[in-house]
Amino acid sequence: KPVIRTVFFIPLFINIFCCLLSFCGGMIFPLGIFILFPIFILALIVTIVYITKSACNHTFEIFTLYFLPLLVSACIGMMVDQIDTNHTKQKLLEAKNYVEKYYEENGIMPDEDDEYLKDNAVRIRSEEYGNFVLYYKDARICGGDEHVYFLPRP
Repeated sequence: KPVIRTVFFIPLFINIFCCLLSFCGGMIFPLGIFILFPIFILALIVTIVYITKSACNHTFEIFTLYFLPLLVSACIGMMVDQIDTNHTKQKLLEAKNYVEKYYEENGIMPDEDDEYLKDNAVRIRSEEYGNFVLYYKDARICGGDEHVYFLPRP
């Protein structure tokens, strides 16, 4: 029986580790697909082997569902990334509106010590004639733009 337990837990631990990789791959999806592809191939092979074993033995093997957690983990990772991207866009657009309003009212740009910018973790780089660039996480927006630019992913 100890051998059976060990044989059962090895694929289980591999699946848990692959689920974590799949989640991380989903969060950095443009290059994450290179992480996910080999993992998905491995999971499909394990799933097919256990489906065949289940069909031959007329039983249900739990590892016939081996592929499903990987797929769910990747989808959750992609959704988390999309939510974070939307939050970053919204935060930068709100900060841009604040800076433009501040400049109209005071005639000068807010500096790095501005309370609103500090509270929202937005960094500002002021340029001449009322131009500015705001930075938040891996994104930036310039004064007068309505589009948020994201840095390339690793």
